[in-house]
Amino acid sequence: MTSESDIKIIGRKTDEKLKDNNDALEKTAQILLDEGLVKDSYIEAIKEREKAFPTALEFENYSIAIPHTDPYHVNSEAMVVNILEKSVKFEQMATEGLYTDVDIIVMLAIKNKEKQVPYLKALIETFQDKEKVNTLLESENNDIIEERFKNYLKESI
Repeated sequence: MTSESDIKIIGRKTDEKLKDNNDALEKTAQILLDEGLVKDSYIEAIKEREKAFPTALEFENYSIAIPHTDPYHVNSEAMVVNILEKSVKFEQMATEGLYTDVDIIVMLAIKNKEKQVPYLKALIETFQDKEKVNTLLESENNDIIEERFKNYLKESI
């Protein structure tokens, strides 16, 4: 597996109230688009894939979503860690019709499909650690979120 430094990590804290999960997906994907890391087609592709294959995971005191889509829509590998001020309902992974209030979106833009599973495993390992998640949720700004998340990811890869 390649090192975490091969992927650009972007930390964000979204203070605005998001209407729904589509709004959350659009605004998070827009971060990648603004950086030139994904193609214009990425935003619609991520919303369509989330409808077909929900990505929310519920943990003890919080929930996360890990939306991702086909490599075709990606220019450069990246991850956005978006801490939501107000949680947003997402359908849970592998549970049709069950929803959870998502607090953190980790949006993946992966070009090499072989990296996807190791990254997903590292993310799940990171998010199983309540202390790490609480530290992320309490982070005050984008730089702190980014730095903490890079360190957590490094430990898990």
